[in-house]
Amino acid sequence: TGYHSDLTYNSAAIYQNSVINDGGSDILETGVILSQWLDGLVLNSDCCENIVTQNGANLGGFNAYLFELQPGVTYYYTAYATNAIGTGYSGWNENLQFVTPHNTGSVTDIDQNSYATIVLGTQEWMAENLKVSRFNDGTALTNSTSSNFWYQNYQQQNIYREVDGNPTTYFYSYPVVSGNYNICPQGWRIPTIDDWDILISSLENPQTPVGNLKSNDSNWQINPIYGSPNGFNLNLYGAISSDGVWYQNGNSTLLWLSNNEVFFYRNEENYSIQNPGPGACIRCIKE
Repeated sequence: TGYHSDLTYNSAAIYQNSVINDGGSDILETGVILSQWLDGLVLNSDCCENIVTQNGANLGGFNAYLFELQPGVTYYYTAYATNAIGTGYSGWNENLQFVTPHNTGSVTDIDQNSYATIVLGTQEWMAENLKVSRFNDGTALTNSTSSNFWYQNYQQQNIYREVDGNPTTYFYSYPVVSGNYNICPQGWRIPTIDDWDILISSLENPQTPVGNLKSNDSNWQINPIYGSPNGFNLNLYGAISSDGVWYQNGNSTLLWLSNNEVFFYRNEENYSIQNPGPGACIRCIKE
């Protein structure tokens, strides 16, 4: 078996594979087998899905090109050669594996803040929380600079609260996400509960999704058996109370949906959907 190179989120190449002996019978086929499971590294595997290339019937070297891979996934691979006697495999060692990168991009808001984005399944999400002070038509939000102002206005006005949480975090009142203006960058919008359900169903572990959604922040206390981070990069930025107090930083976080909040706690592998509260962070989804 050769070596992997040219990795993208959905493709890879295995270069300089070589068949040096025909085993006493003409070679019928050579190629590479790729699988997410070691037990899948055989032809006609009855336990595990795999991808098999066919690279000719000759002695000597060949390159294999693999497509339609999944982003953020560990793959194992081995070369094979088949003749009339049977199929031989080159064997596997710890060097014959790779992880495809995430399918990432970026988007810029009206205030020229740039955000990383991540494609998960059929959707593209912001991989950072929104930190904009205007709707995308230029209409300004009101910055709540005191707890008392938040308490008096969060139910009726388009307000935000900027807190220095390293990094700076913005919390938004419910009218910001429920009104007729769009706070997200052009071509993006506030996600709905249906959008959220689609995201969860696309995850590696939809029954324990926080393992995939969380960042690598050490404040999270989710057992690795519940999945590894997939690039959504959720951090524990706390919440804003009805009286405008920032609390629970490092312990929990809230994200807005169009008519709900999604609540996460640091040691819980699942989330809860809640009715609209005093304020939450925003993650936009591409239209």
